[in-house]
Amino acid sequence: MVDIALKQTKVEIEEGMDLAKTLNIPIIYFDLDKSNIRPDAAIEIAKYCR
Repeated sequence: MVDIALKQTKVEIEEGMDLAKTLNIPIIYFDLDKSNIRPDAAIEIAKYCR
């Protein structure tokens, strides 16, 4: 079990904002009409899960 301390912050979200930039998350690409994570996207996600 790993305990991770997170800092809670509030961000004002407005219609039309780029959420990836606002929330500082990478863009994750999916294949058309698919919901599974592509191998190249899994690498990007793993960078943020360390």
